Amino acid sequence: MHQVHLILLSFLFGIFYSSSVLNKNQIEATFKDYDLSDFHAQWWRQVGALEKQVNPLFDTTGANCGQNQGGPVWFLHGASGSPTPPATILSVKRSCRIASGLYLLIPLINFLCDTVPSFSGTKITDTPLSHAKTATCQEKFDSFNVSRFSLLLDNVVILTEASKSIVNAPTCPFDIFYPANNHYQNRDLVQAGIYKGVAVGFIAMLSPLEDGFHKIVINNFFSSIEYDLTVGNGSYKHY
Repeated sequence: MHQVHLILLSFLFGIFYSSSVLNKNQIEATFKDYDLSDFHAQWWRQVGALEKQVNPLFDTTGANCGQNQGGPVWFLHGASGSPTPPATILSVKRSCRIASGLYLLIPLINFLCDTVPSFSGTKITDTPLSHAKTATCQEKFDSFNVSRFSLLLDNVVILTEASKSIVNAPTCPFDIFYPANNHYQNRDLVQAGIYKGVAVGFIAMLSPLEDGFHKIVINNFFSSIEYDLTVGNGSYKHY
């Protein structure tokens, strides 16, 4: 009996997984000239352009989840900050309402290297970046041994690091704008302007969810981010 249950659960998991997480071919077929790496760069442009007080990386309630959003893809976000002792990871819970029919872009664990001064901790060079610098950023990312992650949708695990081949999304160099009151801790020393950046890490794209309430949980070595999403005009509820 237990064996039958395991086989059935594996079958159901396979159906759920394939219908939720888009692979490379599905993304390119849906968005034509865009792939997961392009959306990853756009994600960083979105958060980079926002001042800290409205930046979703620092949002602990979901009040800023709609900042700088637009188009057919809705961006979810990780978190920036430090855990409150004795906790060892940063835990954040957000509630958001989004329109029907939107794809979801979810950072599982990602990392930016840019050309701001070296105190940012992510400096590569102050000269324009080349494609080779993406490899340099990848090496720095790998040195942290941060490839462990999981993604849950409605209390079901749909992604882990075992699936990282379909969510790996290193970018080519791109321009990124920072306002004066930017998200850097030493933001007073980072002047407003356009910088160069490359990003590496693991990014997932989900197909549009059914109208109603959904719970998404993003876990990695640093944080656990829980989203209570209400899609469309569905009623709001808690599990």
